[in-house]
Amino acid sequence: RVQQGLHEAGARRQQAEAEHFRALSSLQEEARVSEERARAMRADIGRLEAEKAARDARHGSVSAQLEQLKRDKEALESGAEGAAEEVARLAGEKEEARQRAARAEEERERHRRELEALAAKGAEREGELERLRTARDDAEKQEMEEERELKQLREYEGQLKKQQVKRMEELEKQRALAREEEKRQREHDAALETLRAAKADVARRDLEASQELERLQKEKDKVDRKQAEQRAEVERLKEEITRKDKERKAAKKKAQDEAAAAAAAAAAQKGGKHPMEPVEEAPDDDAASVMSDQSMMTARTMDEPQEPATELTDKEKQEWTKEGKSELDKKYFGVFSRARHGRYHECERILKSDVGVDVKDEFGNTPLIVACQNGKKRLAKLFLRYKANINEVNSQGNTVLHYCFTYGYGDLGDYLISKGANAKTKNKNGLSCYEGLDQTRQASARPGKK
Repeated sequence: RVQQGLHEAGARRQQAEAEHFRALSSLQEEARVSEERARAMRADIGRLEAEKAARDARHGSVSAQLEQLKRDKEALESGAEGAAEEVARLAGEKEEARQRAARAEEERERHRRELEALAAKGAEREGELERLRTARDDAEKQEMEEERELKQLREYEGQLKKQQVKRMEELEKQRALAREEEKRQREHDAALETLRAAKADVARRDLEASQELERLQKEKDKVDRKQAEQRAEVERLKEEITRKDKERKAAKKKAQDEAAAAAAAAAAQKGGKHPMEPVEEAPDDDAASVMSDQSMMTARTMDEPQEPATELTDKEKQEWTKEGKSELDKKYFGVFSRARHGRYHECERILKSDVGVDVKDEFGNTPLIVACQNGKKRLAKLFLRYKANINEVNSQGNTVLHYCFTYGYGDLGDYLISKGANAKTKNKNGLSCYEGLDQTRQASARPGKK
């Protein structure tokens, strides 16, 4: 708007200058015409004055002629009557000359009045010219003032342009800041999306953990029932052993008493020898043996099967391929799901069924990485015993140590480092295992002191 106002002011000023120049040109043309008329009048006045001078000269010559005539008259008074006629003629000529002189005087007076009128008109023209000069000076002053205002407007326009440039620079800075803010917002959104994915993964894991906990609770209830039955059986066996022990001790004491009585009788018959003292036997340890056997049986019930792991049968392979969480998990008989839930015996059977220990799921995780993600140290030892690559990375560049120290399994991480895990490996986010997985999931455990 300021530039448009400047342009409109410049256009109005140019239009005013053009009108002023046209008026000045018109006044100059009128002044030129007036000067030409004044010159023409002065020329006419000069011509009339020349004619008057000529008439005066002629009048002077007429006066000289009259004097001559007077002399001639005086000389010719005595002349003929023809001289009187000549005198009358000359008198007529004189009267005519006088009349011509009067007319010339009138003409001169008329020319004088015309000259005065022309002088007045010239003075008026001079006044008009002076007025025009004053108007021109005023116009020049106004033009100078307008030029000064125009200069000020140009300076103001320059200042406005500088301010506009500065505002454009500030606007560019604001846009750069906006782009940075958008970039940070995108990064924040990406981090939020990562957090949402992590939250969904945690929720999924919590669901799986709750399902696994429910299964374990059912197994525990089953084991508790078996333990209760076993404890009842142990109590019954204890009572049976106690009863049999009492009966055996009573029978043994009776036999000892009978033997002592027989020995005493025999000694009495032989002549008064002292009777032998009964030898005290060691207490029976049948009850301790039963309790030890029962504890071992209970421990085996609580743990996984103790028989050696065997290769999966064809029927088991067909069944286990239906239990995976993904196509790759199903392909490898659910080894990733079983590693996540700590199924030691089942994982070992899968490894014996021609499944590589370093196979990967859709995220690039090996069974060892999955076990370390969930803190399964015993399973980790199993996979290492089958020559698993301890420094393998997944699709995000994370190693087993990244998950151990991020999810709080520091002891497992220390164990893996003692087995050759490289703690200096960085993931795709440029973070080591002691720094976390990304900016939102920082390491929560630190290596133990050696």
